[in-house]
Amino acid sequence: MATIVTRSGKGSPLTNTEVDANFTNLNSDKLETSAAYTNANAVAAVVASDLDMGGNKVLFGNVYSALVDLPSASTYHGMFAHVHATGLAYYAHSGAWVPLARSSDVYTHPNHTGEVTSTSDGATVIADNIVDEANLKVSNTPTNGYVLTAQSGNTGGLTWDSGLSEESTTITSSSNAATLNLNNGPNFVHDLTENVTYTFSNPAASGKVSSFTLKVIQDSTARTITWPSSVDWAAATAPTLTATNNGVDIFVFFTNDGGTTYYGFTAGQAMA
Repeated sequence: MATIVTRSGKGSPLTNTEVDANFTNLNSDKLETSAAYTNANAVAAVVASDLDMGGNKVLFGNVYSALVDLPSASTYHGMFAHVHATGLAYYAHSGAWVPLARSSDVYTHPNHTGEVTSTSDGATVIADNIVDEANLKVSNTPTNGYVLTAQSGNTGGLTWDSGLSEESTTITSSSNAATLNLNNGPNFVHDLTENVTYTFSNPAASGKVSSFTLKVIQDSTARTITWPSSVDWAAATAPTLTATNNGVDIFVFFTNDGGTTYYGFTAGQAMA
């Protein structure tokens, strides 16, 4: 830094030559032109502390030609910059330059009305009784001649099936009573351990048909069955069970009036 001569320092009035020299020294020491002061003193002063403008604006251009020109994101964590080549703004975070989206790139979730409704928060609601066979999830590829069947367990959904197999439900009696719940499928097997009174439940609504089979396996002690009063047998006479141990009798039932009447048929007796 050039030396400035003052009267107090000199002890006598400045001469014309000293005044001119002072102006020359002041001019050379301006921040704009003094490389030594700019690169050392000024930079060191700014880096050493935060720059507080007291609420005033700081106007500067912070544009870089390309992404490769950006400084270290780790060193300048939190810095904002504009890259001319991409037309985007970026900020430094966790060692990387993160681009800011344009307003035109921000997705606005539309509102829907009708069968499927949604609001701007993105939640969608499907109205009751809307999902049909075209929208149900099917677990595998269809095969000609196959039919859709419900999958059991927590997987849910539908699967294509040949239709050649059906569920078989094993029932047991308790306190001389057992229920054949038609929701469990169209086939039942009961290995008798006591005399039993049957109840048939959950048939299809009137006008639709529910049909099912019942395989009865006799006990070592001949057991008896009391059929529901709604069962109509041929000649109003219920069949007599096979009395031999492990004897198999097979019966078929169907109803088309919601279970008011079940028509019962003997498909075979003493099958084993």
